[in-house]
Amino acid sequence: MPLISHPLSLIVHLPTISGDFNPIHVNPYFLDYASLPATITHGLWSSAATRRYVETVVPKGHPERVIAHNVSFVGMVILSDELSIKSRHVGMPDRNIVVNAARRLWLLDPRNRQGQPKGKDHPFWWYKGQAIRQCYMDMTYHAMDKDGHVKTLPLFADIDI
Repeated sequence: MPLISHPLSLIVHLPTISGDFNPIHVNPYFLDYASLPATITHGLWSSAATRRYVETVVPKGHPERVIAHNVSFVGMVILSDELSIKSRHVGMPDRNIVVNAARRLWLLDPRNRQGQPKGKDHPFWWYKGQAIRQCYMDMTYHAMDKDGHVKTLPLFADIDI
């Protein structure tokens, strides 16, 4: 089953809906500064898309049967990326079906495949998360101290490795 596909106009409004205005979702200038390939899809959309899949496919159209859903964000999803999900029944404690769902990201932009073997699909966990974090850590601003000296300070001082 293909994941839901929404018009770009809906996806770009998710930061407003969620209140998360992280610049990787909304600011093209930041994306350029951080050397990101494009706008990063909001995790809220990725979570909702996988939840829809689980509710539709696993309980055969009875979403009320889904009693828990958990996602882990382990990589970037660009608006043009295509996600696929594979699920497998792995247990049945207390008469509840337990399903593992594996997500894979098909990187459509060849720039994201640099240095990767040709002809192979790439697991979803292949990502640039540390590079993104480092971009945040490298951002600075200039401030004047009480003696009139200009100092360079980290913009996001609370982010560390």
